[in-house]
Amino acid sequence: MAEEGESEPESPLWKWLGLTIIVGALGGVLWLIKPYVLDDPFDNTSEVPCSAVASFAGGELPNGASDGRCTERSWTDVQMQGSFRMPRAAVAGWLDSSFPGSRKRDRGPTPSCECDLYLNIQSPPTGAEADAVQITVVYEDSDTAFIHLTAFTV
Repeated sequence: MAEEGESEPESPLWKWLGLTIIVGALGGVLWLIKPYVLDDPFDNTSEVPCSAVASFAGGELPNGASDGRCTERSWTDVQMQGSFRMPRAAVAGWLDSSFPGSRKRDRGPTPSCECDLYLNIQSPPTGAEADAVQITVVYEDSDTAFIHLTAFTV
């Protein structure tokens, strides 16, 4: 027994229990704030139909398009991206009908993407919601072309 004025030593069990509760609470708080610290809280990228991306850019999705993967990301501005494959022989006709004159007027210096054709369209067709459109074309083989289309507002 402890004499008067002396206290009994605390049990180590209470210290470990208290430490466990503190560590658990801290872990819970970190788990809750992790998305805001490590991830982009303004990223609201979502998948959209590729026809919506083409329409936003002022054109139409070409006939025979396949393997489409398209997204929209918006906050203060809108950016829509899409990539798909299409018949190689139809590329020129699709570009001329969807983006008239762009193959002559808007051909920019080819970026380091090693693409076969790069179009930087600063004045999209009438009816486009986008302010600018960028299109890269890569001829994969004698029959297929891979198209990457980016349309955005400024």
